[in-house]
Amino acid sequence: MDRIELGEIEAALLSHADIAEVAVVVVGKEMTARLAAFVVTKNHALSLIDIKQYCSSKLPRYMIVDKVYFLDSLPQNRNGKTDRLKLLELAEK
Repeated sequence: MDRIELGEIEAALLSHADIAEVAVVVVGKEMTARLAAFVVTKNHALSLIDIKQYCSSKLPRYMIVDKVYFLDSLPQNRNGKTDRLKLLELAEK
């Protein structure tokens, strides 16, 4: 089984000229697991298709995100780091 490196997906997405911040989480488990990207854009003209196409030029197929959520900013925990638990909550709604 191929290993998914969330940091590698995030780095690939951050290399896009219109993406300011990004966090990727795995939603679900085993066969129902999906990759969700939370994106803060510099230009709000991006779409899910734009991001999938960009990912496909940088990453293997199994690392292409399934869903994209556009946010004004990434939630932070009290330590100033991205609050991935909050992101999971947003993705599961």
